Amino acid sequence: MTQHPTHTKSKASETAENSCHDLAFTLLQDSISVQFDQVDTLDAKANAAQVSASTLVGAALVLQAVLLGGNSTLQHRLFQVVALFPLLVAYAFVIYYASKGYSVSDYSRVPTPSMLLQNLHMTDCELKQVLLNAMGEAFAVNENKIKEKVRAISRANLALKIETGVLIVVLLAQTILPYFLN
Repeated sequence: MTQHPTHTKSKASETAENSCHDLAFTLLQDSISVQFDQVDTLDAKANAAQVSASTLVGAALVLQAVLLGGNSTLQHRLFQVVALFPLLVAYAFVIYYASKGYSVSDYSRVPTPSMLLQNLHMTDCELKQVLLNAMGEAFAVNENKIKEKVRAISRANLALKIETGVLIVVLLAQTILPYFLN
């Protein structure tokens, strides 16, 4: 049997193309895996923001009760309500944005079983090309959703910092201001 040079070139070309597809497929799989790990990390950060914000508000309420518990004048009660308002507003922002970070969760996964079943008639090379295209599209869609999640959680963390600052100011005002009023 003699081999034709064009047949050998065609086989070599096909082997190189398969190798390229395999490499691209592996790299995309790894990238998508990293994306999902990033989503888990972001969810943990959103959870931490919610827990921290709730803890701060709880601590503020307890401390406020301790600091102003004996004072029942209308002026002190009004001061107590006014002082808590910005803290509660910051808390609402933390909870809103952290929840918004949690809510973005409809991520694309490729390949789906239905996609594989629809493309059983394709050759390995054709199927790999279809999968690579679908994986690339899913990666781009997921990346945009992750960016939205990052923005929401960043805002939640900013609101948490503001809440912490407001709590410090409120507690300082409640401990120092009564001395100046008396």
